[in-house]
Amino acid sequence: MKATNGVVHIVDQVLVPGSIARFVNTIVEPAYFNKNFTTLIAAVTAASPSIMETLLNSSKKTLFAPTNAAFAAAGITSLPSQATLNAVLTYHVIGSEVKASQLPTTSAPANNAITTLGGVFYLSNRGSNGVFINGNTRITNTDIMADNGVVHVIDRTLLPPTKTLAQIAIAASSVSSGAEFTQLVAALSRVPALLDAASAASANLTVFAPTDAAFNALYTALGVSGINDVPLNTLTAVLQHHIISSPTTATGRVFSSDLVTGSVPTLNGNINISASAGTVTSGNGTVANISSNAGLVNILGTNGVIHTINKVLLP
Repeated sequence: MKATNGVVHIVDQVLVPGSIARFVNTIVEPAYFNKNFTTLIAAVTAASPSIMETLLNSSKKTLFAPTNAAFAAAGITSLPSQATLNAVLTYHVIGSEVKASQLPTTSAPANNAITTLGGVFYLSNRGSNGVFINGNTRITNTDIMADNGVVHVIDRTLLPPTKTLAQIAIAASSVSSGAEFTQLVAALSRVPALLDAASAASANLTVFAPTDAAFNALYTALGVSGINDVPLNTLTAVLQHHIISSPTTATGRVFSSDLVTGSVPTLNGNINISASAGTVTSGNGTVANISSNAGLVNILGTNGVIHTINKVLLP
C-alpha cells in the first residue's frame, strides 16, 4: 500500500529480533516482557547458562515466578552468588506441567511435598483461602500458558533449606543475629537426645521455639538464675512439650497456613492451637503468641520447620 511518505507491506506475523525471539512462547516470556519481573530476569541471566537453557527448552515444566516485590519480601535486595542463584531458581521449577486445577489438595493441617528441580517444597492448597508454599509464599496468579509449560506467580521468593533445625537455632544464637535462640540452644545442649533429634537428617519436626526473653521470664518465675539451674528432668519435659514429630512429611511439617484450632500431640503431652488468634496453649495453661513477623515463622530446615513464640510452654 502506497502512502505519501512511503509504502506499507502487510505480513502474517510479528517480526521479533533474534535476541528476543528465543523467549517468545516460552515460560520465560511473561516475565521477560513485564517490568514487575526484572529481578527474576536478572537472576536467570546471572545464573549458570544451564538455568536459561532449562527454562527455554521444549520439555514441559512449571515455573513459580517471583515478582520484584517477592524478592524483597524474602530479603533478597541484591543478587547472590551464581551457585546460590542456581539453587534458588531451580527450586522454583517443577519438571512437568502442573496447572492450577492440578495442584494437589490436602485437608489441614497436612500439606503436600512437591519435588522441584532444586529440592522439595511444601504446598498447602486451601481452596478459596489460598494456595501457599512453605507457609509464607502465596500463589497470586495462575495458569499463564506457554508452549513449554505453565507459569504461576508468587509473592515471596522461595529459599531452599540448607540447614537442619539445630543448625538454624545455633546460627540464630550468634551475636550478629541478635541472639534470639541463645537460651534454647543452651537448653538443648543439656539434653543431647533432643539436640540429636533436631540435628538428624531423617527427623520430621515442627518446633515452637521460645525466644531468649521467654526463657528469661521463665527463670524469673522459677526463681533461678539460668538454664543450668533448671532440673534436667524438668527441662527435658519442657523441651519435649515444644516439639511435634511425625513419621510422615505432610503432618510433620506444620506451617502457619496449615494451623487449625484444636489439640495437637507433642513429644510430651498435648498443646492447644488457636489458628484464628495465632496462639499456642500449653498443658498447664500458658498461652504463647506465635510471632507475627514473617521472618520468625515457617523457618524451613532440611528436617522440619520452626515457629517463634514469646513464652516457654510448660506441660
